[in-house]
Amino acid sequence: ARHVLPLLMAVLLAACGTPTPVSPIAALPTNAPKLLATVFMSPTPGEAEQRATAFAERPTTTLVPTQTTSPTPYIGVFLGEVDALDDGGVPLVNSGLFDENVGSQLDIPTPVRPVCTIEPELIFGTLWRDNDTARIALGCPTEPIQMFEGAIQVFENGVMYFRPTGDIWAIAPAGAQAGQFWYAATAPEAPAEEQAIIAPDGLRVPTLGFGAVWSAIAGVRDTLGFARTDESAVTAYWQRFEGGSLFRDDTSGQVFILVGIGTSGEAYGPY
Repeated sequence: ARHVLPLLMAVLLAACGTPTPVSPIAALPTNAPKLLATVFMSPTPGEAEQRATAFAERPTTTLVPTQTTSPTPYIGVFLGEVDALDDGGVPLVNSGLFDENVGSQLDIPTPVRPVCTIEPELIFGTLWRDNDTARIALGCPTEPIQMFEGAIQVFENGVMYFRPTGDIWAIAPAGAQAGQFWYAATAPEAPAEEQAIIAPDGLRVPTLGFGAVWSAIAGVRDTLGFARTDESAVTAYWQRFEGGSLFRDDTSGQVFILVGIGTSGEAYGPY
């Protein structure tokens, strides 16, 4: 033990001695020259470069949409901009456009007369053609004109005509507007009246064929009223059309448009 202790102390003193000097690190140069590196770019890329850039996308700028005003499409006739009212309301259309000249600004088609194989007879005149509604409804004549000598009786609100073949017309016209007419190929059987019909003073109850139509066909009596005259002779002309007929009372010179090919229809005139 006496020999070991001095040995340990010698080892400890050796460890605490002066450290071995380290070689200093050389300082980095601060004034090293700068060199420019040059890279060669081939004008024609090789196969590897083409594959590398095949999926490259060019960056794009996101555009922000801008709102611009444009005319609103519409169907129909443009009536103009609206005008504000004094009370704050807004009218539906510009009332200033509704004047006597507005019709000339619109392209309104002119009705075209049909080309007919059989023409309407000139004896009916031309005034009836001014009624476009009735004229178009008539269409073209289907047979030549017929003239007959028959009978006539004038009523409060119309007239009745008789042809020797048995035909009877009861006509209650309303001018350019649609009135009414009834037609019977033969006089119907007059119904039995519960009591005699008495006409007011100055008027008459029709008899014979006129009386049968007047009392048997619904609507005739109420529409025509009582007779104002007795039956009298008349010369008349009648021409059938596709949609009705023209009827001329040659004694008075009056023309009626009868629209309808059945037992009743619309009556226009007289012209």
